[in-house]
Amino acid sequence: MTDKTVKYQLLPTKEDGGGNGGDTLVEDRNKYYSCCGYPQPKRQVQIFGVLGVLVIGFIIALIILLSVDDTGSPDNHDSNKTCSAFLHTRPTPSYSTHAATFTSTHPSFPYHHVRLPTSIKPIHYDLHLQPNYQKLINQGNVTILLHCHQTTNFIVFHVRGLHIHDIGIIQSTTDDEFAITETLEDPGNDYYYVKLNSSLTTGGNYTLTIQFTGAIYPNLLRGFYRSTYVTPSGQKRYLYTTDFEPTDARMAFPCFDEPAMKATFQLSIVVPPGYHALFNMPERNNRSLANGDTILYFDKTVPMSTYLVAFIISDFDHLEKRSKDNVLVRSWTHADKVQETQLSLQVAADCVSYYGDIFNIKYPLPKLDLVAIPDFSSGGMENWGLITFNEVQFLYNPNYATSINLFYIIETVSHEVAHQWFGDLVTMDWWSDVWLNEGFATFVSYLGMQNSHPELEAYQQFNLRTMSRAIVDDSLPSSHPVYQPVNNPNQIGALFDHISYDKGASLLRMLYEYFGAKTFFTSIETYLKAYTYGNAKSSNLWDAMSSVTGENVNNIMNTWLLQMNYPVVTLKLSHNMVTVSQTRFLEDKNGQTLVNQTSPFKYKWLIPFCYETSDGYINRTLVGLNGANCNQTGYYRVNYEAKMWQNLINQIQSDDKSLSVLDKANLLDDSFYLTKIGSLNPSVFLDLSRYLINETEFLPLATSIPDLTYIVSTVHDLSSQTVGKKYLKYLLQPHLKSLGWQDTGSNNMRLLRISVLEAACFAGDSPTVRNISSLYRDWLFNNKHISANLKSVVLSCGIAHGGDWNNLLQRYYASKDATDRRILMNALASTPDKATLKRLLNIVIDTSKVKASETLKAMIAISKNPIGTDLAWNFIIIHWNLFYKRYASDTFSMATLISHSIKPMKTQVQLDKIKLFFKCTPDVGTGQNAVPKAIDQLETKIAWRKRYEGKIKTWLNQVQQTLKL
Repeated sequence: MTDKTVKYQLLPTKEDGGGNGGDTLVEDRNKYYSCCGYPQPKRQVQIFGVLGVLVIGFIIALIILLSVDDTGSPDNHDSNKTCSAFLHTRPTPSYSTHAATFTSTHPSFPYHHVRLPTSIKPIHYDLHLQPNYQKLINQGNVTILLHCHQTTNFIVFHVRGLHIHDIGIIQSTTDDEFAITETLEDPGNDYYYVKLNSSLTTGGNYTLTIQFTGAIYPNLLRGFYRSTYVTPSGQKRYLYTTDFEPTDARMAFPCFDEPAMKATFQLSIVVPPGYHALFNMPERNNRSLANGDTILYFDKTVPMSTYLVAFIISDFDHLEKRSKDNVLVRSWTHADKVQETQLSLQVAADCVSYYGDIFNIKYPLPKLDLVAIPDFSSGGMENWGLITFNEVQFLYNPNYATSINLFYIIETVSHEVAHQWFGDLVTMDWWSDVWLNEGFATFVSYLGMQNSHPELEAYQQFNLRTMSRAIVDDSLPSSHPVYQPVNNPNQIGALFDHISYDKGASLLRMLYEYFGAKTFFTSIETYLKAYTYGNAKSSNLWDAMSSVTGENVNNIMNTWLLQMNYPVVTLKLSHNMVTVSQTRFLEDKNGQTLVNQTSPFKYKWLIPFCYETSDGYINRTLVGLNGANCNQTGYYRVNYEAKMWQNLINQIQSDDKSLSVLDKANLLDDSFYLTKIGSLNPSVFLDLSRYLINETEFLPLATSIPDLTYIVSTVHDLSSQTVGKKYLKYLLQPHLKSLGWQDTGSNNMRLLRISVLEAACFAGDSPTVRNISSLYRDWLFNNKHISANLKSVVLSCGIAHGGDWNNLLQRYYASKDATDRRILMNALASTPDKATLKRLLNIVIDTSKVKASETLKAMIAISKNPIGTDLAWNFIIIHWNLFYKRYASDTFSMATLISHSIKPMKTQVQLDKIKLFFKCTPDVGTGQNAVPKAIDQLETKIAWRKRYEGKIKTWLNQVQQTLKL
């Protein structure tokens, strides 16, 4: 019988390594990212575009950049010239997305603080919009009821890209009007300043009325913008939608655009014939106008933040159902796709009831609308009562959607519905605590998935799909604490990353497992009820948990929240006793642990530590140790001394069923990543991997196959690559046979079949490639049906091995399904022909052929292709202004472009080219955190290869002889 014992303790830390080498790295990185003394681009007031560029200077810079020699460095005498040429080509944004300091750009602007003054706060907005949809003009007026908390003679609110035509303020009870003596606009900081002839007095209510015009943006995916779709008959149709998180409500109407400035909202909006509108609340009534338009009036919202306001004008159709607790849930898309919303509708209805039960707080609004937007920059947005989604992560058509699409659709819907409590009902006080929104929604989504679709075994996949993303990024010097002070609003977009989402979720899961579900949710209920319709900070959550558990949760969690990285716990066995210690898990380019960065806790963590024994825990003596970090529920890695690793290897090879599925995945994962900090020889992971030939479960194989392909693709030695592929084929053979080619079985079996077939194609398994080539030809020329799961593999592998590309491109152009187009584009990007990839690169930035929202995925797919990695990066450099204009201010897009285009690289020459480019390109918008992370990852990859390539070659040669590969 196995006894699981949880011990919570402060493990001793070992402070060593790093030294001056660490200091040098940080110093160099700071010099690199803010070098040369070049200023950020000047902020300009523009509504409809960006300024042109100096083409000649751009070409000169590109010639120098793209012809870097093998050392990666151009001639020193040309360095400043190179950067100067690039700086002349940097785009001047229509508003700034990144600034070195937060000070007014107006020479006489009187307000210089990061956040709005708290002397005035909004209570209620009456917003009336009368857009000119044909001319793409947003026009309207807003009346804001204000409360004065401290006597003041000025008001500051947010606008961006809006023209203020008229503004007035009166005392709400007496209607006395105040004279406005001065108005100033600071476009760089989105501030509009109104000075009054006399002061507003503490405790008084005032009414601010503003008439304004702005743009409905046709080429941006934020603010108030236009999206398009094409009907089955080929007709192009328009819809008009919003996306305001984090700071884009100010693009649609004047407002106090900060999360703590909560207020209620009422909307009236004019829509053209054949269109209707949706808002956060239900429609109250409507009135026909003489010109055929209709004005719609909506109910008043509950108090909420401006970034959660949403409105959509479309001709969409919908399905609807009632949740178990009688909430009206509706799913919207264009009429020919509306049946594809059934899965998301069912999941949302399930989650609304389930979350209401586990939090003991019912969903507070009368309805919940879910809308698929054809052009959308993220997976979903949690607007309260009106959630918007990317079509790929909302519409489900089994003819096109793979098993992984199914998983992510359910996850995305579960995530966004969870936000209706975490983020909407209770909102973080400021963006420094954005993890309170995103970490909670990410963690809770797995519980929602498990409740709605238990057959997916979603909770078991938390490590594979969520914690793994965080723990990899969080091992780098460029990581950051979960809580990160925001001293400049332009930093906000960069905080939406794997640390805020996935590390935040992993820490909550660790507490959930430590305290148990009942205690955990009692704590959450206490927290939510204390701050309903309000704002909270991290400390408020820990205080609520402390009051329920009796533990000082603040002390525990501050060690995880306020310092970056995480611990590696090392176990050593001596005379039947195990000693446990912790050190900081941190990689640098030399594979050494750095200690120069400061932390209030000196990189020690209070660790909810779990370990398993075969015959119980007796007097702190461990007998028959099975492993630590039970089911990988703790946010740390575990290392063992050599003898213990060998025992685990022997155990898993002789009886792999003696360990749980999650513990096997954990051992494989830790043994691979411990090589990244020089703590473990890769032979340990490779020795463990030999048992995989007998593994039948999805998680251990799904965890280790990417690590094996990483090893094979990263080493330079061609003979090692060849033997590595032979070893991979050896491990895959029984799985190829048992899984077969029929798309049957559980969702996990289907996922495993995809993973195994992709790996077999990568390894060049001849029978697999022959069969795939045959299936590809039958599908392309004989219209033979292939299931969506197999289609994703067959098309990509078929193209990679010489399948017809031009006909596939025509299939892409003809497809009306977003999920299908993504599969087709991934296949098109798999071609081994350079000329074809160059042609594809020009296609994917042409918005008449590829939607702007699909371009990023296409660029990622091309970058993943070894033939396309350098082509894609050079293309990004050449077209940097275009990518900057499209994505620099999107919450996720610029970071995604930077990180995923660099991720496949592996050489010093590539690294040097990247460093040169970003040295000369300091403004990357919301990708500011992605740049150092991508460079750190590439540096550690290069260092890892240099350090271990010889050891890997030795192991592969030995296993080749042993197994006669």
